[in-house]
Amino acid sequence: MTGNRMNNGKKQKKKQNKGKGEVELLKLAGELFSTRGYCNTSMRDIANAYGCQTANIYNFFATKEELLYRFLAEMHKELENVISTIAGNTTLNPVEKLELLIRKPLEFAFGLGRSLKWIMDSGLADLSEPKRREIIKLRDSYDQTLRRMIRDCIDVGEFAEIDVKLAAIMIPSMILRTRVWFSEKGQMSKNEVADFIIQFVLNGLRKRGDSSSKD
Repeated sequence: MTGNRMNNGKKQKKKQNKGKGEVELLKLAGELFSTRGYCNTSMRDIANAYGCQTANIYNFFATKEELLYRFLAEMHKELENVISTIAGNTTLNPVEKLELLIRKPLEFAFGLGRSLKWIMDSGLADLSEPKRREIIKLRDSYDQTLRRMIRDCIDVGEFAEIDVKLAAIMIPSMILRTRVWFSEKGQMSKNEVADFIIQFVLNGLRKRGDSSSKD
């Protein structure tokens, strides 16, 4: 029995170490892809930066494309978990949920380094079609949640009857564009930018003459 427990403990520790190694490799590979470009980064470059032999990388990932795919998928899944939590929060009304569905992705974008913001946007071009579709599917989940929340705001009388699909396209576009121009050295803080975009969206979608609109 003691021997079995020891073997199980070793297996568990090995599994934990592998998981930790995967996370570190994904982060490192994402940074290299972002700064050097996907095509200009080799598995050897990643191994050298990680401090191991190239062959060791293949213990975790079969190909360089698998590394890029997993990096992008993990980033999008992290954001999707936040979005799902907001959408499922029964203590919030539709407008409050929509505010968070704008603020949280902005905070996520602000939390990425400038180079990682780039790979999140451009990395799709370097994926094969099947893997590209999987990442697009993760992105579409956010768009669907936005459309549902905007529709809920209309149904409860907060918003005017508008083109929900178009509105749900415009909101992520503003968030993506903010990644490009925002600077910590600028006149507005992250919170001020988020507040402005939220009020810009809400005031634009509310019914005309709605006294609940904020200045």
